[in-house]
Amino acid sequence: MFLSSNFVFSVCFSSDGKQIASGSWDKTVKIWNASSGELQSTLTVDSGEYGVLSVSFSPQANVIAAGCYNGKIHLVDAVAGEVKSTLRVDAGAYGVQSVSFSPKDDVIAA
Repeated sequence: MFLSSNFVFSVCFSSDGKQIASGSWDKTVKIWNASSGELQSTLTVDSGEYGVLSVSFSPQANVIAAGCYNGKIHLVDAVAGEVKSTLRVDAGAYGVQSVSFSPKDDVIAA
C-alpha cells in the first residue's frame, strides 16, 4: 500500500515497472518499490510554495524529472535518490504543470 501524508499531484511508473515516483505538495519526490509498496527514498527539493507538480521517469528508468511550482525541473537519480541537476524554465505563474521525456531519452518537454 502506498501512503502519503500530503496532497500528491503526480505519480508515474518506471518503464520497467519496478518503481513508482510521486510528486507532492510537501515539496517531495518519493520513490517507491512497485511490488512491495515500500518507500525507497524521499527527497525534498526546492519547488516553491505548492511543491512538486509533475514527475516523469526517463525511458531508461534511471532519472526522474520533477516539475515544480517555482519553474524548476529537478533531474533526480532514481537509484541514489538525489538531485543530479536542475533546469530553470519560464513556466509562467503556475509552474511546471507537466513534464515528460522523449522516447530516445534526449529531450525533456515541459
